Amino acid sequence: MLRDDDLSYFTKVSQIEFAYGDIWDRIPINFAVIPNVGLVSGAIPMQLCMENKNENYPIAMNKELVYFLKTKIKEGKVKIYQHGLTHKNYDGKFEMERRDLGILARELAEGKKLLEKAFNIEIDTIVAPHDRFSREAISAAEKVGYKYISRGMGPLPREIQFNRIYLKSFLKIYKNYFRNRNLCYPKILDFGKHKEIFNYRIQCITKKNIEDIIKNSNLDDGVLAITVHYRSINLHQKEMINFIVGRINNSF
Repeated sequence: MLRDDDLSYFTKVSQIEFAYGDIWDRIPINFAVIPNVGLVSGAIPMQLCMENKNENYPIAMNKELVYFLKTKIKEGKVKIYQHGLTHKNYDGKFEMERRDLGILARELAEGKKLLEKAFNIEIDTIVAPHDRFSREAISAAEKVGYKYISRGMGPLPREIQFNRIYLKSFLKIYKNYFRNRNLCYPKILDFGKHKEIFNYRIQCITKKNIEDIIKNSNLDDGVLAITVHYRSINLHQKEMINFIVGRINNSF
C-alpha cells in the first residue's frame, strides 16, 4: 500500500494526478489528509504562507479537490487517513508529540469530524505529523476511536502503554529491529485497543534492497506499506514508484 502525507486545502488536483494518475489503477493510494491545515505548519510551501491570511484552512473549503477525491474513493482507488489536525508545531514539539491528553483528544476528534463530514466516510486511521507520537497521543487516538495507527518503523520507548497486550506487541517490534534494522515489522500488529501499520519511506527503497523488503513482507501474509509525499514526486521518483508497484503486484 502507498501512503501519501500532507494532502490539504492547498493541494491541487493536478498535483495528485501527476503523482498517481498512472498508479492508482494498480494500487490504491491512502492519503493522510490534514483536516484544518495551519499556515505555519511546515506542510505547505512558504510562498503559499505569504499569499494567504487566514490562520487555518479546512479541507472542505477546497471543493474541487474534495469532489475529485470522493469520486476516487467510490472507484476504490483512494482511502482517506487523518494526519493530525493542523500539522503545526508547538514550542518545539510536533503536533502529536505534545502530552496534554485532553487537548490531543479534543483536537483529534475535531479533525476526525471535519474529514468525515467532508468525505462522508468513516475515518479509522490516524497518522501523526512527522510520524512522532507521545504516550498521551496514543491514548488520545484510542480514546477518539481510531482502529489503526499508520507510522514509520515502530513506536519509541516513550510511547509505551503499560498493559500486557501492548507490551507483548512492543517486544515483537524490537526483536524484529535487532534482527534487521533496515526492515519494518512485516505485519499489522495488534496493540490491544488499536492496530499499527509500519511504513518504509520511499527515499530508503532502492532497486537493490526492494527484493529483501518484498521477501520480508511476504512472510505469513505480511503487508508492505510505503510513505511518499506528492509534493516531492518528480520524474525520477515516479519511475521508482512504478518499479516498486510493478514488483509488488508480481509478488503478492
